[in-house]
Amino acid sequence: MKQCLNYGCIERNSREYRKALRQCRKNKKRFGVAFDDSETWNINLVVLHWCYDNNIHTHPIIKRSRFSDSLIEDWIEKYYEKVLSEYKSDYQKYHKAYNEILRNIYADIFSEIHTKLRDQFCNFILPRLKRFKEISLTFPTNLGIEGWDKYIQETIDEIENEKTFEKFRNRINNFWW
Repeated sequence: MKQCLNYGCIERNSREYRKALRQCRKNKKRFGVAFDDSETWNINLVVLHWCYDNNIHTHPIIKRSRFSDSLIEDWIEKYYEKVLSEYKSDYQKYHKAYNEILRNIYADIFSEIHTKLRDQFCNFILPRLKRFKEISLTFPTNLGIEGWDKYIQETIDEIENEKTFEKFRNRINNFWW
């Protein structure tokens, strides 16, 4: 198991570590929270790590994703292999079944977050989303770049003003770069 800085991907004592520490100091000044930009690379994985550390949900995928470099998608494919195997020959059915599993996992997780640690989660995710908006170059093809920027800003506003995160939950897998 690699020892990484905070919830990101930078290994402690690696070549990138000093650069990540500088980024943490910059983000601390700007957002009031110290994190490096690798925490905005794949936000769904960061959320799962946070859930594990805060004992939010007991799904095995959360524990596995916390102690692995693999993405949540890899763990879902392994964990639900029997369920998904019947759709291997039909990509569309496979993709639909996979997305349904993922939606159900996230629905359970966010329901628990909303019940137990809503304010803490909002305070955790908000600065990362603000930084994500600044540095992300990717966007979902069905929204386009302007539509994605608008969606990210609406998500930030929802979390900041209403302390809810429906927009974030609905597109959590799109928050990566």
